[in-house]
Amino acid sequence: MPRRSRVRKPPAFRGLSGHPILIVDPASARGVADAIANSVLPGTQSSYATAIDNYLRFCALRAIQPWPVDVIWFCAWLLMLARNIKHTSLKSYAAGLRYGQLLEGFHWNMTGNGRVRAVLRFIQRKYPVS
Repeated sequence: MPRRSRVRKPPAFRGLSGHPILIVDPASARGVADAIANSVLPGTQSSYATAIDNYLRFCALRAIQPWPVDVIWFCAWLLMLARNIKHTSLKSYAAGLRYGQLLEGFHWNMTGNGRVRAVLRFIQRKYPVS
């Protein structure tokens, strides 16, 4: 029997809640939601799902709201990940989380953030790549 895919299809209109397009033009709203949800290839969605699931477990264990992603919790998550995965994979995990936040309807504000850059520099020093 074939193995079931772990890729979760996002529900219709997720991330558009409260936007007037839902009332004025539901067909366009569905198109926008589908375009955002399918903006990455299925294989990439699968690896992003792994990152999102990991982050959601991290948040659940700490009883914190996952969305929108808080910069300090994001840094703590990166530090926790760095103990278990290669730091070169952190970019992929961060991209997965950015995609998840986009699906939830929130703007990603971690790009270029000074605190995130400082934590990533620390990780590179602490876990050097040979």
